[in-house]
Amino acid sequence: MPELRSLGTVEREVVRLVAEGWSDDAIAARLWFDEATVVKVVTEVFTKLGLEPEADTTRRAFAVLSRAAERTSPPP
Repeated sequence: MPELRSLGTVEREVVRLVAEGWSDDAIAARLWFDEATVVKVVTEVFTKLGLEPEADTTRRAFAVLSRAAERTSPPP
């Protein structure tokens, strides 16, 4: 599984919110971004994690799994 540690602070926060099931517009409101910015960040995160752009549902599920793995793995 790709490492979330390679992501920036905002990217990790967006992944956390995606993993919690927040929609793009809800994430935008919470982080004081416009929705287009959230979409851009999510797209960049998925690219960094090596996830294909045509598999949106799979990518969001992978973000949840990555977040869960990060929370249960011991620090380096």
